[in-house]
Amino acid sequence: MVVQTLLFLLPQVKPEMKLPCLYLMDSVVKNHPHPYRELFEQNLVSNFAHVFSSTDVKTRAALYKLRMTWGEVFSQEKLRQLDLKVKTLDPKWPVVGGGGGGQGQGQGEGQGQQQGQGAKNIHINPAVFNRNRVGTNFFKSSSPSWSC
Repeated sequence: MVVQTLLFLLPQVKPEMKLPCLYLMDSVVKNHPHPYRELFEQNLVSNFAHVFSSTDVKTRAALYKLRMTWGEVFSQEKLRQLDLKVKTLDPKWPVVGGGGGGQGQGQGEGQGQQQGQGAKNIHINPAVFNRNRVGTNFFKSSSPSWSC
């Protein structure tokens, strides 16, 4: 349900809320790898490319930083596919790693705990929570087509 909800909302939210959606996905996957890693990995390339193509240069830099924390989270094959897809959108995007070495990847907090040791860290972008959200409409339209 978490995966379906997030993937349903991602195309509907305003561009400035797309990166926080990926931060949420990142946090879920890093804190609860099973079953979420496999579920989010299925559409990782298309979702990341969607966010990348919908955002500005500053957000794209943040996307790159986020992507670089995934060396030990998602498969090297999937990350290579992601890099190649984004490179079609921005020729300056680097394709990291080759056949699975993943040099320089996986340096984020708690990465050593991700392989079944029960990570206890919660990965959150504090800048997202330091903004005043009262009265903010996160969706493109005035109201979503669903309700809770």
